[in-house]
Amino acid sequence: MGIKDVFNQAPSLEEEVLYKKVLDEIKSIGYRDGIHAKAIADSMGDGGKANSLYIKYRVQTLIDEERLNEKKLKSDLASLEKNQRSDVLTQDRETSKLSPFLQAMLLVFVPLFFVTILAVSFQG
Repeated sequence: MGIKDVFNQAPSLEEEVLYKKVLDEIKSIGYRDGIHAKAIADSMGDGGKANSLYIKYRVQTLIDEERLNEKKLKSDLASLEKNQRSDVLTQDRETSKLSPFLQAMLLVFVPLFFVTILAVSFQG
């Protein structure tokens, strides 16, 4: 890609919003020191080039931050879904268990019921 190609590239609508955001940020709060220092270093002290590089670098950091936020959101949603599935399974297991009282009642009365039926059938 030559220099002519760079000048003929119009920003996408998304990029335009980011470039405006960077300009507004520079006007309101100034430069971010770390990015500004890199821009100065990469431009070898040329102020105009440093400003241009700063804007380019800052737009890239905004894109990177957006990607990280999307990744984190997806990860958080996946964790939430996993936790919800786990909670549902735990609830299913807990509701399917018989209470200890009911278990004791079954252990006593089911055999007693069969013994009673056997005793009645032998008497008759």
